[in-house]
Amino acid sequence: MRLHRTFRVVLPCATALAAAAACASGMSGGSGVWVPGSVSGRVVDVAGSPIANAAVRASGGAATVTDGNGEFRLPGLPAGQRARVNVSAANFAETTKVFPVVAGRDTRQDAIVLISQGAPVRFDARAGTTLSLAMGGQVRIPANALVRANGQPAAGMAVAQVATIDPRDFGQLAGGPGELSVGSGAQQRPLVSGGMLRVQLTDEGTGERLDLAPGQRAEIQLPADMVTRDSWPILGERDQGRNIESDTVPVTAIYLFDLNVGEWRWIDTLTATPGSNFVTGFTPTLGPWINLDKPAVRTCVQVQVLQTGGAPRPNVLVAAFGVDYNGYTQGYTDDAGRATLLARRNSLVLVTSGGKQQTVVTPGVETPCVDAGTL
Repeated sequence: MRLHRTFRVVLPCATALAAAAACASGMSGGSGVWVPGSVSGRVVDVAGSPIANAAVRASGGAATVTDGNGEFRLPGLPAGQRARVNVSAANFAETTKVFPVVAGRDTRQDAIVLISQGAPVRFDARAGTTLSLAMGGQVRIPANALVRANGQPAAGMAVAQVATIDPRDFGQLAGGPGELSVGSGAQQRPLVSGGMLRVQLTDEGTGERLDLAPGQRAEIQLPADMVTRDSWPILGERDQGRNIESDTVPVTAIYLFDLNVGEWRWIDTLTATPGSNFVTGFTPTLGPWINLDKPAVRTCVQVQVLQTGGAPRPNVLVAAFGVDYNGYTQGYTDDAGRATLLARRNSLVLVTSGGKQQTVVTPGVETPCVDAGTL
């Protein structure tokens, strides 16, 4: 299923530049009165069916649950910030979406996708286990490696549930946290994904979350053809995703989604497993989403989103999916309805917003951006 996520807002604030700045910061028209913003959305599965009773919590503590139609709204959020909204439900992997909060406006995302978890796997917490992945490969948890939240060693029976994302499927790709990019500013790069996974570990008796102890690591193995798609090199040298200047040098690595900042960060380099068709990497935690990625050389796509009748649509979400690479980035339109999105060079990119879409070929240089026209 190809999902098109939109970003709807109500616009009570003035459009003059000075008033717009006050609106974004949360100050109402220079009166000194603080005006909060809100976020809302609809939580669905990959097939687009609503998920009721999903827990929704924003950074800062505001929380609610979805209704029978998967709808939620979180009012009273501080304006001028990026709210990290965590969404979870029974038998689904938790995900995180980032919403810009604007004073006096409701920021809406129509389809927040949750990925279903696999069947529970019981194992002896002290003995460890090896978990098979739906996309091929495995996760190996060593013996005596798990601890409780208080740091005490885990004992007794544990339960593991694994969720995976095949990045070739747009519907699944939209269910990953954040967007697929690393770095910021001039150093920001799109990430090309070889697959995502999340392992939830709990104590069978108490339901308490378990994770790897400090200094312990879990081994991840994936089929080499999964992570060498798009001619990815498998390099042993650690680069940590920085200063990537050409597609001939990026490393293929493990990235972890950092809930504190709502971004992906480098963890470990993947290396070829001798005598097999697998690549191997290690992670110090199994709680967050894990992504097997390669940073790509950046360029940009510009698009304008219009309302029926031709007026610009400000503050709407625009997404860019890689057609010939496994990538997903997003941006938001300005007052003129224009948005600029990160993308990989020399690639085919699908740009979508509000159920409309346009496909463009990106240039072989960073700038100027390719113009995708109007949606």
